[in-house]
Amino acid sequence: MLSAMALTASFTACSSDDDDPTPEVVESKAITVDTDTLKMDVAVTSTFNITDGGGDYKVFSENPEVVTATIDNNTVSVTSLRKGKTGVVISDKQGNYKRVMVQSMYLTMGFDKEAVAIGIKLGHTDGRATVTVTAGNGGYTAVVADENIATARVSGDKIVLTAKAKGTTTLTVTDMMGLTKTVPVTVESSSIPYTDEEKQEIVNTLTDNTMVWDDPQDMSWGDYSIEKDGDNYVVTWDYDDYLYLKFNVGPDLTVGKKTNCTVEFKMEWESDRTTYDNVTVEILKNDGSRIWGIAYVIKDNYLHYGYFCMEL
Repeated sequence: MLSAMALTASFTACSSDDDDPTPEVVESKAITVDTDTLKMDVAVTSTFNITDGGGDYKVFSENPEVVTATIDNNTVSVTSLRKGKTGVVISDKQGNYKRVMVQSMYLTMGFDKEAVAIGIKLGHTDGRATVTVTAGNGGYTAVVADENIATARVSGDKIVLTAKAKGTTTLTVTDMMGLTKTVPVTVESSSIPYTDEEKQEIVNTLTDNTMVWDDPQDMSWGDYSIEKDGDNYVVTWDYDDYLYLKFNVGPDLTVGKKTNCTVEFKMEWESDRTTYDNVTVEILKNDGSRIWGIAYVIKDNYLHYGYFCMEL
C-alpha cells in the first residue's frame, strides 16, 4: 500500500509540472508612422499610415480648433480647419504613444478679386481700390510694377492701392511663407463718386452725425440737423450761423436717387458762399431713425462729391 501511495504521488507531481508552462513574453513595439511631420493646406484632409505598433490604435488632436483627427484601421485622417501648428497623438493598447507634428497653412494664395480696376475720379489726381487676401499666411508685402500708375500699402490682410495716373500695371503680394500672387491693375478716369463697396462701407461704419463734401474736414465742433425747408428736406452742419454745409436732398427721404438737389457751403472764415445746383443725392439707407446718403455733381469737368449720415 505504501508503494502504491508513493507511485500515485509521483504521478501527481509530474502532472503538476505539465500544467504550469513558462509565461509568454509579449515584446512591446514602438509606434512608427510613415511621416513624422504633416504639412497640409487649410480646409483639406490629409492622411498618413501607422507602419508598426501594438495595435488597437486611438488618435486625438492636441488642438481641435486647428485640425481634427480620425483613424480607420492603420490610416489616420487629419482635417485642417484653420491656419496653425499643432500635434496629432496616436496611442496603442500597450500604452505607447507617437506624436506627429501638423503644420496647417495656405499652400496657395487667394484674393477677393482676380483683377483690380481703379477709377480716378474726374478732375482728380488719385483714386483708391482695396484687395483683400482671402487665403494667405500673413506678413504680407505688396509691390506695384509701375509706381507711376499706382502705389500699394498693406493693412492687415488688405492691400490698399492708390492710383496715380491712367494706365495698366500689376500688383504682386508675397506672404511670410514665400507664397506670391500677381493680378493686373487698370487705372481709368471715372465719374462715379463711390463704388458699391464704398457705399456699403458708408452704411456699415457711420453711426454718428457726419457730413463730408470734397476734402474731408473735422466738423465735430458744429451742430447737425435735418429739417424741412418749404417742400424739401435739408441736411445741415452749422457753426455759429457763419460756417455751414447744407445738402438739400429733395421732398422725401426714401431710399433712391434724387435729382435737381443743391449743395450750399461756406467752410472757411474768409471764403464766400458757394452753391452747386443740379446735384444728385442718393439715399443709401433709411432705418426710421437715421439716414445715410451720398451727393455728387460734375462742374467744370470736375467731380464734386460727399456723403452724410444723419439722425432723423
